[in-house]
Amino acid sequence: MPASRRRQRERAFFYGSLLALLLFGLLQAKTDVTLAGNESTRFATIRAIAEQNTFAIDGKVFRSVDRVVRDGKVYSDKPPLLPLLLGAACKIPVTLFGWSFEEQYGLLIYLVNFLFFTGINLAIFFLFYRRLRRMKGTFYVRWLLAFSLCAGSWLLSYSVTINNHTPAALLLLLWFLLLEEACRTRGHGAALGAGLAAGLAFTIEVPVGAIIGLAGLPAVFRTAVEGRDWRFPAAYCLGGAVTAALFPVVNYLAFGTVMPLYLAGTGTYQPGAAFHFQGVYWWETLFGRRGLFSYQPLVLGALLALLGWRGMSRPEKALAGGCGAIIVFYLTFTNEYGGWAYGFRYLVAVLPGLWFLAARYWLPVCRGIRRQVFLTLLAGIGFCTAVVGSYNPFCSGYEGYRSPPGTIDHEVRNSFAANLLAASFERDSESFLCRMLFRFYGEPVALRYLYEAYTNTKNIGMLATVHDRLQEFYAKKE
Repeated sequence: MPASRRRQRERAFFYGSLLALLLFGLLQAKTDVTLAGNESTRFATIRAIAEQNTFAIDGKVFRSVDRVVRDGKVYSDKPPLLPLLLGAACKIPVTLFGWSFEEQYGLLIYLVNFLFFTGINLAIFFLFYRRLRRMKGTFYVRWLLAFSLCAGSWLLSYSVTINNHTPAALLLLLWFLLLEEACRTRGHGAALGAGLAAGLAFTIEVPVGAIIGLAGLPAVFRTAVEGRDWRFPAAYCLGGAVTAALFPVVNYLAFGTVMPLYLAGTGTYQPGAAFHFQGVYWWETLFGRRGLFSYQPLVLGALLALLGWRGMSRPEKALAGGCGAIIVFYLTFTNEYGGWAYGFRYLVAVLPGLWFLAARYWLPVCRGIRRQVFLTLLAGIGFCTAVVGSYNPFCSGYEGYRSPPGTIDHEVRNSFAANLLAASFERDSESFLCRMLFRFYGEPVALRYLYEAYTNTKNIGMLATVHDRLQEFYAKKE
């Protein structure tokens, strides 16, 4: 193929992918919050900042269990920097047009979800695609890997609603790319930028930022020793310290304590305690019903890439070590499967890192048609689970010890199947897929779950339909 035709094809795939992700966000960005609490507690703070210039939430518009009472005031227990930035952005239409979350409720929620979180997904695709272009391999595999990261993973599922995981994923990717540039060029600016990205990740998702910040230290110090330039690691550490300091500073200005509210006083966070279930927990969150690798099997290549550890560059080793440490941290210090959520949401932030490691393995080996078809099938599974996840990223589901026997959450443990059940019933309750899921769970369990799922999403119309089906079911029993 002539070089000009090849470049045209590559541009078509690149811009077509951006357009597809943009259209998906336009159509799927949420206009409401669920009762799961994760989105509503953040939107409560955004509203308070945009409309009332305070971090204290009153609960009139957005209600959530993720809240803390401190000094007689109610606050969200989430780190405040992300809601502060989004609240400041929402202040623009509130001030210019007189909008409010009570009057323009759905519109403001939609704009935040679409502009910010779909925008993050687009940025991740752009940066990752550019990085893969520097790696050897066929164009199709490079494109498939870049597109599947953003369209065939939990990044797509969570791109439709507010959360702290997709911003952390973007910052992890930026940290790695800047660390690579810094170690390659020994540039102080790139080192500073890598530190800034890690520190900012700390303010968004504390374990992620702390771990990647530490993971990058060996790379920068060994590079500094070779170049005998100690300003290089100093710039990295300075960048991390400056942005990481925003966490306690903003926390203190907002709440009067440098500690995050989910830890301070009557905080809602409790570290994992059910260690006798930990083996099952690790299996389910990695390979099972909420599994990192079962929902997006393409990243299994990341495990195979570790076999070539000696051939990795220092930044790549930092990335692999950082992602591994983040996974171990969350598997060790949590035991509730991420609460009401799709998949295992705590690991969304490591997806760009795992995808890059997978790319290191897949690109050299997937040159023949058969292997490319196999890789496409793996990516296709991810596309399917990602789209189903976007139906409701914060779906009701199994929470380990918080879901005792007898509760409906204990019976429906697979978040993919749960979302598929709710989506298929809403679209066509007599479809083959819906009837198959009803047979799998049994009609009483399926209807009980649907009642909880539609309550969570405040879908009054579907609640009425489920209520009628329940009445018909019990009438038959009598």
